[in-house]
This record gives sequence, C-alpha cells and structure tokens, in this order.
Amino acid sequence: MENILFKKSYLLSNFKKIKYDDLWNKKGIFTTIRVIGRPYCLYLFDQHLKNLNYSLKKFGINASLSKRKICKIINNLFNKKKNYDHLFRIAINSNILSLSLRKRVKPQKKFFASIALYQRPDYKYKNLNYRKILNYISKINTASKEILLVNKNYLLEGCTTNLLFIKKNKIYIPKEGYYPGIT
Repeated sequence: MENILFKKSYLLSNFKKIKYDDLWNKKGIFTTIRVIGRPYCLYLFDQHLKNLNYSLKKFGINASLSKRKICKIINNLFNKKKNYDHLFRIAINSNILSLSLRKRVKPQKKFFASIALYQRPDYKYKNLNYRKILNYISKINTASKEILLVNKNYLLEGCTTNLLFIKKNKIYIPKEGYYPGIT
C-alpha cells in the first residue's frame, strides 16, 4: 500500500480546489519528480516541467504550467522541516491539475525482473493511459521487482524505470520505443 502524504486536484481555469481525481486513463500528461532533503528540493524540477509542457503541446492539450504556478500551489503542501525522500506526481489534462506526494519505495538489494510483451501507447509522451502498466505494478512488490516491457523482441524499458546496460565502460540504452526518463 502506498504511503500518500497528500492528494489534491484543482481546476486549471482558476486553480480552485476540487475533489481529488488522479486522472489515470484519461487524456492527459503526468510527471513524477523526486523530492529530497530538508527543506525539500524538487530534483530536476526544470527538466520535468519542460518535458511536461512539451508533452502537453504534442498531445494536443492547450495548457501549460510554469514553475511559479506550481510553487505557489505547493508552498503550503510541503513541510519545510520534514526530511523528504518522496515522489511528487503532477498530472494534468485540459481541465484539471492533480498533485500527489507519496513516500519513495527504497529498492531492496535483491532485485528481480519479469518480462511483459507490451509497449506503452504514445510512449514518446508520459501520458496517463496507464491501465495496463498499473495492472502490472499492482501485482508486484516494487521494492524487489520490476516488469520489463518487450515489443517485437526488443527490450524497451521497465514499468517504472529506464534501462541502462554497461559493458566495457560503454553505456547502452534502447534506441527507440520507450519514454526517455529524466532521473
């Protein structure tokens, strides 16, 4: 069970708070940002916002978020005295901004993977069409296992990870067919 610290949703038109909607499986985009330290720091925040706004545009959603807008909203949600190692999720569609913060699951030393024959729809954009991914993740302990996605005999990515292989000091990644993560 996830340890959620907060779940909030807002209308994009005026940023008024509404009943929480995670927006999963709706037309929209999301990003998950690691939050670390005390006071909190949103790791690679600028890059995440850049990718989020780029994806919104490419996905045909007439919306964008600025760092100023997000910081104004979250300023009262984070405790400045708390030491964080959490994941902050921003999801957005044409009407709603959805925010949540959950404790980051620390990976165990013994880590395993299973293979699933699947490729994300619209994999170039971190979109909310995750029904199948969420189904895979719900059946595993993500601290000790990952599901690797394969399509046409090509290893693409994990459900929650990108893949990096190192051989003789050279890094190899899949050429295409996956979402290139930031962290």
